[in-house]
Amino acid sequence: MSLPALGNISGKAEWIPPNIEEAERSLEMVKLQAKSKTVLLMCAELDYKRCHRTEIAQRLSNSLDKEIHHVA
Repeated sequence: MSLPALGNISGKAEWIPPNIEEAERSLEMVKLQAKSKTVLLMCAELDYKRCHRTEIAQRLSNSLDKEIHHVA
């Protein structure tokens, strides 16, 4: 599933979504999936330490009390 609302317009690791309301709805969709399945977040940035997906993954982890695994 592609969720462009979880994209980033900052150009940095800081997550600034294109539309905050759509981003929140998309996060809720991912949370529903993550409750019963493994979720993989992907982005064009190769280094997760420099990518906004780390912030998104951390938000999901905090709200679901699930562990994050970064695949390099």
